[in-house]
Amino acid sequence: MSTLQSRLKLFNAKERFALVSHILGNAHFEPASEFMRNIKELYDVKSAPYDIYGAMDYHLDWLYAALLNPEVGSPIPLGIGEDGGYGPVTGSQEDIDFLLCFSVDEKSIDAVQPVTYLVLIEAKGVTNWGTLQLASKLARFRTMQAAFKANPDVRTKLLLMSPIDPREENRQNQALRKVLTDFEDFGSIDWLPISMEAAYHKVVRCDANGVPTKTAPTHWKVQLR
Repeated sequence: MSTLQSRLKLFNAKERFALVSHILGNAHFEPASEFMRNIKELYDVKSAPYDIYGAMDYHLDWLYAALLNPEVGSPIPLGIGEDGGYGPVTGSQEDIDFLLCFSVDEKSIDAVQPVTYLVLIEAKGVTNWGTLQLASKLARFRTMQAAFKANPDVRTKLLLMSPIDPREENRQNQALRKVLTDFEDFGSIDWLPISMEAAYHKVVRCDANGVPTKTAPTHWKVQLR
């Protein structure tokens, strides 16, 4: 029987993935040991991970198909939704920022049971979390429940990464926090920090006086974000 990792690889047609893998000499986007230690601590993984597979900008249509593992080239097409809608398969470019999949051998009293972790990572660096964008993605995950449930040996986790924890309460993120707390399909939504430089420059289009404008810029300048 094929592993989820092997099926995920079959759909990954991202040119950027192939380019970066070729240049960095890391064919499977295997994470650094420090990051894997963070993942093990976060999810209380006791055993050593193996068959680690990582991919960036992984399409959710691909993920759905890899989880369901339909017969390739079958003459019988699969239904896309009882209501006539596209359901989980949308034909869109909607993706997950980074997908991490690995297996571990969990020991019980009687035996050793292989378990696979599927970590879906959404990240923000210098930009803010968008409530509508995240809500759309979580809604898409809900439509994919049949595929997730078809893999009882796979533990799916949703991980946010950013310099500041978006789950922390403040007046500006009430709507975002409600979206996160309402999504309980994979259990709690977790967070890990991502390191960014303290100051970043950006290019701004402006007028002759340096006033930013998008409609009729005549000049540009560099300023801090």
